[in-house]
Amino acid sequence: APAAAQSDLADRVEAVEIRSKDAVTLGDIPGSFRLPNSETSLRVYGFAELNMVHELKGDNSDSDYSTFLPYAPLDGSPQANKTGRDYLTARTTRFGIEASTPTQYGPLGIKIEGDFNNDPRTGNSAVSSGTTAANIFTQQATNSYDFRLRHAYGQFGGLLIGQTWSTFMDVDNSPETVDFNGPIGSTFIRQPQIRYTYPTKDNGSFTVA
Repeated sequence: APAAAQSDLADRVEAVEIRSKDAVTLGDIPGSFRLPNSETSLRVYGFAELNMVHELKGDNSDSDYSTFLPYAPLDGSPQANKTGRDYLTARTTRFGIEASTPTQYGPLGIKIEGDFNNDPRTGNSAVSSGTTAANIFTQQATNSYDFRLRHAYGQFGGLLIGQTWSTFMDVDNSPETVDFNGPIGSTFIRQPQIRYTYPTKDNGSFTVA
């Protein structure tokens, strides 16, 4: 009887271990889950967002719905006289994926994130000049906006390769604003780069790119 009980207990333990390998558990990244039969943590995130803006003063809202200085109309221009306009857009809708796998030398991670906040005339965040064929409102041509890459990088220990916030920026100290473009005059750019960060115990971290 004792031998049979031990055998039954061993079978139950083995069954639990098999189920645990196939179970989805919390991952190492906040908000992530661990892939079954793997040490890889995966996080899928994003949001659908609709913005509605009512302009109390003149604004060139055909180009951008938020405070972007190059789009601000000059006093006395036809755009400056267009007051009381309403603008709706969902192009700040965002989608991202992040993954991390532990190794003997530290975590190996990737991140890809994007939105649809392209220039409404060209379908590209780079504004073209002149009246070319590209200067057609995207929503008039296809009723949609192209996907815009925000972040795409791999990271291993202190080494980062890909596109993300510029090393010149201090994202943690940037003030939060209702305006999607952030405060005027602040450094705001994402760049392709090869960057290395060296953390210290008492003096913060040092970064070079």
